[in-house]
Amino acid sequence: MHTKPDVVHAIIDKVVDYEVEVTRLFLQAADGMVDLTYFGNDFGTQRGLVISPAMWQEFIRKPLKRFYDVSHEYGCKVMQHSCGAIRDIIPWLIEDGVDVLDPIQVAASGMELTSLVRDFGKDVCLHGGVDTQRTLPFGTVADVRAEVRSYLDFARTAGGYILAGSQGFIKDIPSENILAMYDENLKRRGLISKTGDSPQRVRQAHRLRPNRFLVVSSL
Repeated sequence: MHTKPDVVHAIIDKVVDYEVEVTRLFLQAADGMVDLTYFGNDFGTQRGLVISPAMWQEFIRKPLKRFYDVSHEYGCKVMQHSCGAIRDIIPWLIEDGVDVLDPIQVAASGMELTSLVRDFGKDVCLHGGVDTQRTLPFGTVADVRAEVRSYLDFARTAGGYILAGSQGFIKDIPSENILAMYDENLKRRGLISKTGDSPQRVRQAHRLRPNRFLVVSSL
């Protein structure tokens, strides 16, 4: 990217030309049955972007926007995935058409959920945030419930938030903590009672109408 930018641009353009056209053909064939397109990238590390903001703008921003544009052309909302510390590029993602940002890695630098909701919640929906690096793997059930309550209480007035894990759930997270996260969310939203609901009842409460979405791997 630094020594041969023309080559990198050419490779990216070739790949994106193909993938955008495939996305267009898929959405045409779906004929309105897709609500959300999901684009999976990782632009951040624990402490900052993988590349500089200037380099991200030069090589990634315009090609990525092409995916957003074709999605909106067919009436879809856009969910962009990126782990890591990506606060520096969130304004650009919003400007270019991201509707939902996933997964909000709150343990990364500058990614505290409350500050992101405060600064960006009116412009983009934030999906994630329940800490998969600290609270979920190492905390107690009570710790998990307290974190969920704090997020939901804050987002109730600020808006712009969907509760989920800050990354995928892997084997270091106890199942009881995962169930507690969803259980507390359902109780806080009044979908199940605050006493006496079994884990099976929690699972049953999540059997909502399936969302229709397309997973697209991009840059």
